Amino acid sequence: MTLETAEKRALSRSRGSNPSPNNAQRAGANGSSATRCRNQRRRLAKATLSEGRSEVRPAPQEAPSRTEKRKSGQITPQEFKRIQEDKPQEASEKRSNSKQQPTRTASRKYSETVRSIRMAVLPRNYPAESLGSEQQTALQDCLVNALFVDDDYTGAFNGIFFKGGMLLVDCQYEKSATWLTKNTPKLEGWKGPALCVKRCDDIPQLHSMVVFFPRSADKHYDFALGLVKNQNEV
Repeated sequence: MTLETAEKRALSRSRGSNPSPNNAQRAGANGSSATRCRNQRRRLAKATLSEGRSEVRPAPQEAPSRTEKRKSGQITPQEFKRIQEDKPQEASEKRSNSKQQPTRTASRKYSETVRSIRMAVLPRNYPAESLGSEQQTALQDCLVNALFVDDDYTGAFNGIFFKGGMLLVDCQYEKSATWLTKNTPKLEGWKGPALCVKRCDDIPQLHSMVVFFPRSADKHYDFALGLVKNQNEV
């Protein structure tokens, strides 16, 4: 049944099971007016409730931008996928840029910058004869004096170096090597063995050996040589 019918029956029961026509008419009028008031109150209550809800409802927030998401650490699935796709491309670009950048050349040594012809001044009987440290110093002095005394062009030299048993001279040009080869055998003031000049490439490579001779500290070197001779077949 409807709400109005149920209300009429409830009012009729409260006043009697068989109301008189006047009472029924009065009850119907009162019921209809009461129903209108009640409906009006319900509408007001609903309107007030809806207004309260609309006031309490929070304002819609704007979606954060990409920059704000990145600052807060929030990344959408679409952005994460795009970042993963861009990573190989960025790595390839870095590799290509590194290849395009000019490589820094290592600094060259002085000996590599200045091209020289290395000549060796050594005894004619080398390696049977070799120059000691004092003889090497004396030979260097004789070569420098020869460069000063000669009135003609002697040549250009980049340096003189000591090596075991010989003297190494760096000549800038072939003419300097020719002068050194011609004038070394007749150096003034030289008192050592007879000398010769060869290119370093023509000198056979020597090998150094270390030998242990027990109980030979107080013996003559002939004793050590005798031990080597008697323990090796010719």
